[in-house]
Amino acid sequence: MGPLTIRKETMWSDLPEHLMERILECLPVDCFFRFRAVCKTWNTLFSSQHFNSIARNSHPFLILCPSDTQLPSLIYSFITNTWLTISLSFIPHDYPINFRGSASGLLLADINANFLFGYNSPTLCVCNPLTQTYSMLPEMVSVSRITAKTILPAGNKMEEYTVMVVGMSSTGTVLIEAYNSTSKAWKVAGTFPDVVLRSENMLFFKGYLLGMIASGGIMAYNIEQGIISIMAMPTAEANNSRARLVCCKRGVFVVRAIEENHCLKGVIVW
Repeated sequence: MGPLTIRKETMWSDLPEHLMERILECLPVDCFFRFRAVCKTWNTLFSSQHFNSIARNSHPFLILCPSDTQLPSLIYSFITNTWLTISLSFIPHDYPINFRGSASGLLLADINANFLFGYNSPTLCVCNPLTQTYSMLPEMVSVSRITAKTILPAGNKMEEYTVMVVGMSSTGTVLIEAYNSTSKAWKVAGTFPDVVLRSENMLFFKGYLLGMIASGGIMAYNIEQGIISIMAMPTAEANNSRARLVCCKRGVFVVRAIEENHCLKGVIVW
């Protein structure tokens, strides 16, 4: 019997898909874009819902987005302790765009064309920076002027999410309205307390809506019970307009980028 000959060109193609997923899921997020360009099979695997579900749960990352999507965004990998640039120019728009929240690898953005034409609320968009895909949300049912907004996962699949907005209705009532990606519809989730939010940055965590308020501190509002409480913030961040709330599985964080001459010098996480 002669020596065993292994044809390298067929080794990967002969592997079952689930084994390829187990191998590739070990890669840090900054390697995903390189292996995506290897072949059509890997690119298809990269876009599968199962692989994305594994990747987003196994490899947390921080993304910093500029308002001009023609400029590169930055992704920080906690696994390799490195920064990666990524383009968000795949989102179609002719007007300014702002990123208002993130959940499980998805970004919530608003496109401000409506403001230029005298309307109150922007067009909302949910995008996936890793797969370079996006979805425009329909108009809301009751809220006509948005005050704050956030996005949160609504299931085990990446395409399942909920977008929640706080805003004024046509009757002057401040409402909470939620969009479900499965039903593809908006629904009023409750009313909002009489507090002034400092920015449009808002989170939903363990049954509470969280937002930084103008008088300082972080508001936690239980929608079902209608109970509100105020938590203190670090003195340095209490009145910093550039600080943002960020949510992950372990808890809620206040994040602020440190800039010098319009260049990123560091990130503070509290």
